[in-house]
Amino acid sequence: MDGGLTDDKLPMIQRYGGSVVPLLTGERKPSLAEIGNSFAHGDSFDGWPWSGMLELVRNLIEYAYRDWP
Repeated sequence: MDGGLTDDKLPMIQRYGGSVVPLLTGERKPSLAEIGNSFAHGDSFDGWPWSGMLELVRNLIEYAYRDWP
């Protein structure tokens, strides 16, 4: 994956287990982009809650800016 991101580099995955990289690459459905789109525009049929989404997004932002001064 671009940027060297792997599941073991995310604190949330270290704590709770699981895998996020397939959500980012689209290998798993719904992808992270599809989940975000359903949050933004509503989903009248499958509006399932996604626990931990804010923590995951925070971890991804921290990883993306890990070398920022």
